[in-house]
Amino acid sequence: RTWTLKQNQGKSALLFINLLDEENLILDTVFPWPLDWFLREQAGAFNSLGLIHPPLLTSRIIGQEIKARRTRPGQAGYFDALQFLEHEDLFEAKGWAVLPHRQVSADALLLSYVDAAGRDIVFAVADVRRPRPNVAAYTRQAEYVHSGWTEYFSGDQLPGGPLRIRAWAFDNRDATVERLTRDFLLPDRKAK
Repeated sequence: RTWTLKQNQGKSALLFINLLDEENLILDTVFPWPLDWFLREQAGAFNSLGLIHPPLLTSRIIGQEIKARRTRPGQAGYFDALQFLEHEDLFEAKGWAVLPHRQVSADALLLSYVDAAGRDIVFAVADVRRPRPNVAAYTRQAEYVHSGWTEYFSGDQLPGGPLRIRAWAFDNRDATVERLTRDFLLPDRKAK
């Protein structure tokens, strides 16, 4: 089970290899040496040969290559909290995410912000493997016991202005997402 979780998270990070800097997730799940240039090159070659399915993503906008599935509120998970850790100058986001159509924990968790045009732009990929026995008990799905996630990110990863932050359960089999219940409004950090 642990191997399957890591394999799914690694594939999810790999799909975003040309769009996001997810080196730690890739080192942990795909390639254990800091040779990300080599992995990028090889992934690009395999992708051009049609050996990666779905293909490596070329857009961070949800609704383009990444398609959104519609689910009932609370069915795909919950965005529990978003807080600023002043002593580390980082934001901490956490919650739980599942893929109800497959009845498994999400392959990965995506965080997005809503831009001025109303589009969701992915800015982070998180692993989904933290123990959440409360979720498994509440949903009566033992497979959801490792559905928890926590992601730390810097405000430097985001554009200025107040931003709506959303979380999405990612299915790497077809590059689809399901939106988690609850989102957060991040105030303008540059206005301080």
